[in-house]
Amino acid sequence: MAANVYAKQLLGLGHGHALWEPNPGKEYRQVEIGDVGFIQAGFFHRLFNILLPGHDPSQKWGVPEHYEPLRLPFPDYKWDRHPLHGHLHSTSVKVLSSSFSTDGGIVASGSARVSFECTKESGAALVLPEDAVRQDAHFGRWFREYGLRHYSSWVVFANEKLGFDLEVPDLILVTGRDLTTQWAMAAFAKSEFQGSVGAGVSVPGILAAEFEVRSGWRTDLTSGVQYRCGPQSSRFLEPERVEGSWTEVLTRRQNQCVFLRGYRIKERRFLVPKVIKAASKPADLDKDNRESGSESVVARCDCDSACSMEVQELAGSAKVDAILSHESKADDRIL
Repeated sequence: MAANVYAKQLLGLGHGHALWEPNPGKEYRQVEIGDVGFIQAGFFHRLFNILLPGHDPSQKWGVPEHYEPLRLPFPDYKWDRHPLHGHLHSTSVKVLSSSFSTDGGIVASGSARVSFECTKESGAALVLPEDAVRQDAHFGRWFREYGLRHYSSWVVFANEKLGFDLEVPDLILVTGRDLTTQWAMAAFAKSEFQGSVGAGVSVPGILAAEFEVRSGWRTDLTSGVQYRCGPQSSRFLEPERVEGSWTEVLTRRQNQCVFLRGYRIKERRFLVPKVIKAASKPADLDKDNRESGSESVVARCDCDSACSMEVQELAGSAKVDAILSHESKADDRIL
């Protein structure tokens, strides 16, 4: 699936989870810090936002039972990072040529062009004609501890009230996102996409694609490349009053989320010794007895399966905060 190939290949950039469908559509205005939701087919479905009161108009689907918003110690909880711009790609993809300016932006004529090739089994590329504004949340510990306290009510809300079929690790608490106005992306995968380009068509050893700001993507249809650009112009159109009549005007909204960062709750299972029963005398521990085919059992450990819940960073998020376990801080952070 293109969404999975694309997200997996861009993990190494450290910007977070790359969304194959950045447009929020009609579900919500844009991805915000504090959103709780899940990703399906490269699209982030927002359920509610933990930083807003339950009666806020943006909480269209309601909130979990006994909901109380997260109250941060300071109102200024966001920090702006250096914007993303130009073209980004996985290590398996090379830029053959580019007319982007040296700082990564688009040339003044608006006819910038960039060509890619992928020499391995899979790869991904993202083109940002305009800057992507990047924001992350301070106070990571507050978000993590809030998630550990309330995740169970989130699952009940999503499944029993809204009718989804989610498990705990499916839920994501957003703590950072990159928003832009336009985007173009491509996923390269010989084995994944060969079947979609026609039976009996051979896929070349090198996958190539070219994107031009004005005309979009160009590639050989048999090349094993899936691509898209957006958002669709119809989603930009808004009515405006002009000389007594309503006309449609093109406005660019910085609401396209190309990367998101955050946390998810994960269950960690482990075995807890319950009873240790001695089944032989101390003399049976002798080396000769153990090797003589004796059926004596030194000990047997009956174990119960137990678990703890922990908060993990969303894969691809290059954060400095450690994972907070339900019982203790864990040192094995998963990126």
